[in-house]
Amino acid sequence: MDGSSLIRKLPPGIVYDLVHMLEIRDAWKQLMAVVPREGCESDDCYVPKYKVEHMKLIEQAGVTQRQPCAEIFLDEWRMSGRKQSDLTFLLQQLGKAELFRAADYVADLMKVLYLSVPPLERPVTGPAAPVDVSEKTIEKRLANLPLKTSEPGNQYNTVEIDRAFDEMTEADGSLPSLDGPRIQAVGEVMQEEQSVFCGVTPRGESDGLGKQKTLPVDQLETLRNVSLHLDTVLPHLQYSELERFTDCFNELPLGNNGGRKLGAGTFGSVYLGILPSQKCVAVKRLHTDAVNVEKQFQNEIESLSRFRHNNLLGLLAYSCDSSTRCLVYEYMRNGSLQDRLACKDQETALQWRTRLSIGVDTARGIVHLHTTFEKPLIHRDIKSANILLDHQMVPKLGDFGLVRLGQQSNSMTMPTTTVLGTSAYMAPEAFRGDVSVKLDTFSFGVVLLELLTGLPPYDDGREGHDLVTHVEAMCEETDSINMLLDKQAGDWGQSHDTGCKEGPSVAVSLYTVALNCIEDNKRKRPNMTTVLQCLEEIIGFIT
Repeated sequence: MDGSSLIRKLPPGIVYDLVHMLEIRDAWKQLMAVVPREGCESDDCYVPKYKVEHMKLIEQAGVTQRQPCAEIFLDEWRMSGRKQSDLTFLLQQLGKAELFRAADYVADLMKVLYLSVPPLERPVTGPAAPVDVSEKTIEKRLANLPLKTSEPGNQYNTVEIDRAFDEMTEADGSLPSLDGPRIQAVGEVMQEEQSVFCGVTPRGESDGLGKQKTLPVDQLETLRNVSLHLDTVLPHLQYSELERFTDCFNELPLGNNGGRKLGAGTFGSVYLGILPSQKCVAVKRLHTDAVNVEKQFQNEIESLSRFRHNNLLGLLAYSCDSSTRCLVYEYMRNGSLQDRLACKDQETALQWRTRLSIGVDTARGIVHLHTTFEKPLIHRDIKSANILLDHQMVPKLGDFGLVRLGQQSNSMTMPTTTVLGTSAYMAPEAFRGDVSVKLDTFSFGVVLLELLTGLPPYDDGREGHDLVTHVEAMCEETDSINMLLDKQAGDWGQSHDTGCKEGPSVAVSLYTVALNCIEDNKRKRPNMTTVLQCLEEIIGFIT
């Protein structure tokens, strides 16, 4: 190899290592998003080579061919174009995508091959910053650490914890106690004081629609985390405390020999935490190598601090005193809507009335995001896996890592070159980087189809892999959803004993709303306020 070594000439072993790194948290998507079109590499005329349609095709090919998506992408990239990419160009693109682990690997490879390594800008702080791990540096830091003493009964800041969790958690006597002494709360806190501390209005104040009032942004008395510049009223918990609550982040699945793991996603894994008071919380530990992990962390904290609602997942606290960021949420006993529709762990199927209620309440949460302030908050990742169900089957929308603040109401579209989300739920314009509140409408329409059919959003075993394509193909001739209705849900309001007034069945009405939501032309697609009104009219027919 020489100074212009091409990516396509890399030995299989090196390609294998790169593929392994780029498969972690779908990092290949981040790299794919920054690759420029040939001849448009400079910043002043940058044009991306790939669109999100290409990402979707690679995802589908990965499933059908049983091949890593990162490998398919690298094969396409290194073999395409008149001017094929070399190692220097690969290193530059990895730097732009902030994939520094892979960038360091390529830089070390170039040094071994006696190639010149271009300077690569890296963040000064954060997980991506270079770390000096020499023995001399480590010994110096250890010598400067203060001695810590442990006092019995003073392991937790119990006053702060009780204030943060008392309003939004509940005790569960069926769960095992934590080892060690039980810590008693010091003093009592007034309910109103607790509510203000948590960033919510006192219990009993609502707008008549079952949602809590939101504090105006300009009236929030915020606490600022200096290192991360976080504006939030939420309490900070030490990582060591969260380790205690989660049995050191026990990786065994919940219910398996004392396991605590509830699940895992793109940005982190979630564990059951049991407080000394026996209240239950869900602790999300973010992956340190996840794409834009600091941005996801900040998004969740600052968004959920301001947007409080009965149908939005309650964020209770956060932790950033270690290299691993953590978020603490309400514990949702019935898991995700996706798992319940799939009858995971042999759970009974959701009945149609419950499904309709879940759809209406989820829409209320989305409308709250879109309308509370002058600029809407666009969720960008609405899906059944992010709709969690509490002990009473009340849905709460979570995972705000991809939220985007929209423009004012008279200008609701924003172009972007970074496309994130889950492809089976993404509107056509999302693949062009067009971000507006109508993205959330489309995604919610897919959720409605899941409620109607009980089918997964993506399945490579059916002719239309994604649910929208499958439903359109199956219902094209009859224009009816009846053949795909989930029969386990009941009769969908067709029998006389449901109290249904004369008119279309619940399923037909719900399907009509879903079709409007998944309209390809976003101008014809309704906003979520209109969608909510339609759903509430459906409820009116059965009451």
